[in-house]
Amino acid sequence: MNALTPKFTFSSNFLWLKAGDTRAPYRRLKEHPRPSVRILGSEAWSLAPERIPRRPGRAATIHVRYTGLSVKTVHTERYSFPTSSRLRTCTRFLPVCTQCGLATHSSGWFQYSIRISLCSVQAGYSSEPCTRSSRGTHSSDGVYRFPIGRIYPASHVIMGYIITTVFGGFIDLSTVLILLATFLLIVLVLPTYRTPANFPPGPWGLPILGVLPYLGDKPYIVLQQWWRKYGDIYSARFGSRLVVVINGVELMKECFVRQGETFTGRPWNYFKKITKNTGLVFSDGEIWREHRRFSLSCLRDFGMGKAALETKIHEEAGYLMAEIDATRGRPFSIGGVVFKAVSNMICSVIYGSRFDYSDKVFQANIGALEQSARSQSLLGVVNFLPFLEFLPKLLPKDKMLSRNVKLRDSYAAYQIAGHLDTLDVDQPRDFIDAYLAAMHRKLGLNRNTTFAEPNLRRTIQDLFITGSETMNTTMKWAMLFMVLNPEVQQKVQNEIDHVVGRSRMVSMRDKPQMAYTEATIMECQRLGNIALFSVPRCALADTKINGYDIPKGTWLFVNRWGTHASTKYWKAPSVFDPTRFLDQNNVVRKPEAFVPFGIGTRSCIGECFAKMELFIFFATILQRFTLSLPDDAPEPSLEPQMGINMPPQLYKVVATHR
Repeated sequence: MNALTPKFTFSSNFLWLKAGDTRAPYRRLKEHPRPSVRILGSEAWSLAPERIPRRPGRAATIHVRYTGLSVKTVHTERYSFPTSSRLRTCTRFLPVCTQCGLATHSSGWFQYSIRISLCSVQAGYSSEPCTRSSRGTHSSDGVYRFPIGRIYPASHVIMGYIITTVFGGFIDLSTVLILLATFLLIVLVLPTYRTPANFPPGPWGLPILGVLPYLGDKPYIVLQQWWRKYGDIYSARFGSRLVVVINGVELMKECFVRQGETFTGRPWNYFKKITKNTGLVFSDGEIWREHRRFSLSCLRDFGMGKAALETKIHEEAGYLMAEIDATRGRPFSIGGVVFKAVSNMICSVIYGSRFDYSDKVFQANIGALEQSARSQSLLGVVNFLPFLEFLPKLLPKDKMLSRNVKLRDSYAAYQIAGHLDTLDVDQPRDFIDAYLAAMHRKLGLNRNTTFAEPNLRRTIQDLFITGSETMNTTMKWAMLFMVLNPEVQQKVQNEIDHVVGRSRMVSMRDKPQMAYTEATIMECQRLGNIALFSVPRCALADTKINGYDIPKGTWLFVNRWGTHASTKYWKAPSVFDPTRFLDQNNVVRKPEAFVPFGIGTRSCIGECFAKMELFIFFATILQRFTLSLPDDAPEPSLEPQMGINMPPQLYKVVATHR
């Protein structure tokens, strides 16, 4: 009888095969065409033991395939072997027949059986002839026997013993591990999915993922549907986070005005972990209160809403017009040039000076700012699925965010060091001077204070993000609406010509006479929503909203996009119509549901600054230029890019001198 030739296929490259005490089985292999060991995803190895590597700490799967001389495959077995770096060597094996199959041979049919036992006294496997076959027995000369030197952790030895003893070998270790993982999922994970009593209703989510798969590529539409179905307040599980979603301006006032102190908290999430509860945006408690109070006071002192700040905006508007003029009728991205201008305005307030647009340090900083915004959008899902933080595919984004944060942080530290050398605590020149002077006074009075350089660096970064990225997104939407609504653009230009003319710059004192221009800007802010949600809030105490119980620690989202797009507050909300902000006397009115800067104690601290900047930049661009699409360019989409901010899709414009 000719021997059968086994072929082994490995799903990983970490098992170490070796011959047993006797060399006979290994020598017998050489009498036939050399069998092969194929390692999936890698190169082929021979059966020589020194050629096959072992990697502890992982699990191997062996596929044993038997073929006769006719090279016809008739049976395949699959076995799993756990491995570990914790050594416990087993030296004996107990071959047992548990299943039978057919193998072809030139001389006829016979049966064979194979079984791998993982009990505490085994360190290998063997293929043995079946002695219980109804067709009789056959000699073991036709079957190869390969002891495998194995290394097991104690836990696997015990588990293997349980499998063999209790289940009789009918299930293997991988099956038990799957059952164990399922049991742990039921016992440890599912209880966290329990909804508190008297909690707001909401859509049912999937395990682990929650409602995230239902949101699709247009989550704002889905959220509107849930608003109509469940009401102004509903709950939803975003990944592993149970979140309460607030809809409508009435509940916004209830939560952030009447219960403002209860909902000033920020939940602990991925971004709060990065910022370490410093700065303005992701901090809460005394750190946030003290820094918000100081920042509001400082911005007022340095001209927010005053003529001094308007002068700086006029200066920057001049540089912006020169940058647009340099395009000379060629298509360009309006966001690229506007971002330089709005970033320089923040530099003027924080650092006390502006930068030339070609300055390499300035370009590096705004480049890092843009990349950080993109990275935050990509990594935002980690807030809902925390385990993604440890997946390798997300690490490049995480590293990019960390690198850009460190770059901006190091430049802020450089500016702080320069200010310390020339600081006059009685005559602060800018935000950094004012902060250092306040810190000096508080420390001199031996007061407990959160003022410290790490908080200053983080506050600087927060002011840049909220003051430049959001303003740039708003301007992108505003210019897009002008391109897509040339009749509105023409009306704005006619009003500018009538009130201001073309010989001087637009001023804030012109604003009361430019109602249509102001209404147009407000409509751009309404329809061009810059964010789906506001930054998440967290309940600092047990409370009630609309009769529902909200436990301490509950995450709270505000559907900002929905409030500005709901038929509950707006007639034909998807239509761009500036006149909705004008009354019958052509006077600007502000509807209650218009909340682009938020409401309550955590509303935007730079609202007055942003309104001045937006009005002057918007009106000055349309005073000098007419914007249009390039020839043969497709009409830009009004579908936003999804992320922490929601800018429009990329588009280019042509600026023509008026």
